[in-house]
Amino acid sequence: MTDQETEKEKLRRFSEQLIAHVPHSRDMGHEIEEVGSGRATLRQPFRDCLVGDPEHGLIHTGVQITLIDAAFGIAVFSALGKIQTIATLDLRMEYLRAAVAGKDLYGCAECHRLTDQIAFVRGTIWQDNPARPVSTAQAAFMVGSARARNKKLDQVGRE
Repeated sequence: MTDQETEKEKLRRFSEQLIAHVPHSRDMGHEIEEVGSGRATLRQPFRDCLVGDPEHGLIHTGVQITLIDAAFGIAVFSALGKIQTIATLDLRMEYLRAAVAGKDLYGCAECHRLTDQIAFVRGTIWQDNPARPVSTAQAAFMVGSARARNKKLDQVGRE
């Protein structure tokens, strides 16, 4: 077993624990498909309760937001390489086509830029084919807390 495999296993275990710890992700049934450095793919298994338009057989769009927000968070944690407080500052979704009932959703996220205070992520949601997304998204996350940043400033002033 290589060190890289060990780190990947640790990251997956942490991600699974995170989903189990966050009540909404746990209740939605999010599952980790893949996780790596700055990347995460989650699966939302289809359930009848996710249908928002039963007449047309469409999944509620809120399901997509929940899935990609969770994937974004895991991608940010994996990019940070350590546990820190994060918070979604901004999340924008572009709905490209309807998500149809009876099929699982997949959310793939990538943290493409990380600064001391902000993480920038982008991603897609698809059902059958990643090349045909049902939506795309991008977001910004605050990294750390105001308390932690103020502590750093206090220490800088004492040097």
